[in-house]
Amino acid sequence: MRITTLLKWSVEDMCKDIILDAGETGFQKIKNYFGFNVALNPSIDGKKSVEIAVEWIKKYYNHMERLYPNKEQKIIKNKEFIFKLDEYTYCWVTTGNKIRDFRAMLKSSLAEAAFFSTMNGNNNNRNDDNLMSHLFTDPESMNLYFFGKKSKKYMNEFSSNIKSVTKETLYNYSVSGSIKLNKGVDDSGTINVLLSSLKTRNIDTLYFDNDVKEKVISHIDNFLNSEKIYVEKDLPFKTGIMLYGEPGTGKSSLATAIASYYKCSIIVINMSTFDGLNTIQLAKSIDADEFRYIVLLEDIDTMYKSLDRDNPEELDIDTKKTINKLLQFLDSPTNSPTNVIFIATTNHIEMLDEALLRTGRFDLKINVASICKETAISMAKSFNLSNKSIDMIIDEIENEERGTVGDKKIGFPVNQSYLQGKILKYIKIETLGKNGIIIDDPNTLDNLEKELEILVEPEPEKEEILVEPEPEKEEIIHELKMMSQRMLKRTY
Repeated sequence: MRITTLLKWSVEDMCKDIILDAGETGFQKIKNYFGFNVALNPSIDGKKSVEIAVEWIKKYYNHMERLYPNKEQKIIKNKEFIFKLDEYTYCWVTTGNKIRDFRAMLKSSLAEAAFFSTMNGNNNNRNDDNLMSHLFTDPESMNLYFFGKKSKKYMNEFSSNIKSVTKETLYNYSVSGSIKLNKGVDDSGTINVLLSSLKTRNIDTLYFDNDVKEKVISHIDNFLNSEKIYVEKDLPFKTGIMLYGEPGTGKSSLATAIASYYKCSIIVINMSTFDGLNTIQLAKSIDADEFRYIVLLEDIDTMYKSLDRDNPEELDIDTKKTINKLLQFLDSPTNSPTNVIFIATTNHIEMLDEALLRTGRFDLKINVASICKETAISMAKSFNLSNKSIDMIIDEIENEERGTVGDKKIGFPVNQSYLQGKILKYIKIETLGKNGIIIDDPNTLDNLEKELEILVEPEPEKEEILVEPEPEKEEIIHELKMMSQRMLKRTY
């Protein structure tokens, strides 16, 4: 559930002829034409959320029986109705396929709204109608538009009822701006959002040296415990964490784990399109409810069109504008969101402006680096590998030349992503061993997997008699594929 706020609209125009309980004289008395929209989708918010919404509506609307198909089916699918909350306040409800009509009526006011989950998807060719069709294919999906003098009061009352079943649901919002195709054309007024459930990550499944996890958790705990001070001093309640280091060390995974640990939804901003992002509208959208968010500025250095930054004075005007826009988003008194934890990741901290790195924008800057031998062993053990396999992994790392961000090197520290690749290989080897296929040389694994794949997908013989695959080989391949899928959930 997400709340959209400040949809300015003439009540008379908006309601037209579909009013059930309110008379024309009632609307003449309404002084406040601002409203609040609440969208519920059973597939995202759960079936229980819609059930609670229906029970809440019954408190104020005495004609629910008009909406039921029959006495046995007490559901309100594909319906549209308005009811009175008090003398000057109303609620307009649309469900299922009626929601598209509702959105079409409000289409011209979307530019004024601070809306979130109902914005355009991140495919530039995807229009509003297609997105709504995607989000509200379930006939029990529901939109409630509160308008009138005390609309905020009733919206808050409704939201507090729904929160009991939605507060544990975490979301991933992938946010991007427009891609500028023509110079001189101002197309920075868009926000493209793709909404999905957050794939949570247990922070205990991540491995770092130098107390990285402990430092991050300690910083966030201190920040959260200081909320009263921020409020008393009228300071924006936010903090920033900069995670930097070579690729593959788990920076983005750590951000997701932090969101999971503190039960926050995460907003991932595509920094390569930041110059085309409407940050003022985005900040208002984040502030439209009281939830706390992780705002992930992933690969923050990609907002620069070039990483050749030997001479900062030669930055072009557009790049300087983008940097200034980000600074405003991070700590402007009026255009920066509050109740957020900014997390930025970069493989090139040396490329970033000093203004970005100062305390107040990023209060904690921490190097997420490759790990030592002891930590690598702990990580391998967490996958329940045998001691023999772990010893072979360590031996390979200590003796095998591999690529890094800089020069080739042998030995520890080792990149977490590189180590995970080794672990996956030995999980496959152990799985094959349990099925009677012994791998003496780990380097032959890839060729063996190709042979096994051929066995489970045989070609028909000339007489068109299909050669049946060996059952045990088919089971092995299935087990290997399932193992690979489980590993993907722990990718660095």
